[in-house]
Amino acid sequence: MTNFILGTWQCVPSDGFWNNQDSLESERLIGQAVRKGVVSFDTAQSYGKGRTEQLLGKVLSRFPTAEFSVDTKIMPTTKEPLDLMKLSLSRLRMNRLNRLYLHWPKTGFDAAAFIEKMAKGKDIGLVKKVGICNAPLEYLRNLWKELGARDVALDCLQVSFSLLWTRGLSDTLAFCKDRGIEVVAYSPMGMGLLSGKYEKAGDLDDARSNLFCFKEPCVGAYGRLLETLKEVALAHNVPCSAIALAWTASCGVDHVVIGARNAEQLESDISALDIRLDEGEILALKQAGDELAECSRQVCDNIFSYKW
Repeated sequence: MTNFILGTWQCVPSDGFWNNQDSLESERLIGQAVRKGVVSFDTAQSYGKGRTEQLLGKVLSRFPTAEFSVDTKIMPTTKEPLDLMKLSLSRLRMNRLNRLYLHWPKTGFDAAAFIEKMAKGKDIGLVKKVGICNAPLEYLRNLWKELGARDVALDCLQVSFSLLWTRGLSDTLAFCKDRGIEVVAYSPMGMGLLSGKYEKAGDLDDARSNLFCFKEPCVGAYGRLLETLKEVALAHNVPCSAIALAWTASCGVDHVVIGARNAEQLESDISALDIRLDEGEILALKQAGDELAECSRQVCDNIFSYKW
């Protein structure tokens, strides 16, 4: 199971998301994943203000003979990246990270200098790869040039990659492929919105209710995307979320970060990776996603309406 990674953003309440998630359920989920052969996990220091890293480390430590690959992320800060790596490793009860990302870069922050310091962790064996998470293409282009001038490799990019937000994904993927940057796709099921269960903002009890797809003029296009998902899902006799995941997996990304909140969802996610969509289904889904993407231009610049 090397082509997907189990994400842990949803394992504890975090910045208004996943408000009713039970940590004991999350522990059971991670344990079940390990028993099913999952060895790759993704987390971040900002998830639950460190609690998610601690929870993941706690569960993985119950399998002392297993070898795990864990990725994490650090926010822009004046703190030293090496110190932050050591903090994550302590929480995770591990000796080495697989990937370390700069998480949500911001205007005025010297990302190239920070990633250069992150890369020193490779030299001393604290991390295998360094990269960036949530960087728009133009920002990525400039960062690539700046890092090249410093003779620092950008190994990987993690980006939200789903039918809920297709803007710029093809160009970003092509840019990374041309430069040997790994692309790790997260939220392939659109934070659960592509399950078809949430047709309006009132169906949600956390920060997802504020996402762009529930605002005009996006509401109609979002509804049509859900209808297309339902049609394809019916043809395959699987949930909508499985089709959404299968679509992202078909796009040529290197790895997919799947999200589950319980063992049942995990089973569905894993089975979705075996679904093969035909060309007509892929095209119909992309057209529906692109329609929503076009509407989103009037509302925000990125899926979270983040201000750079």
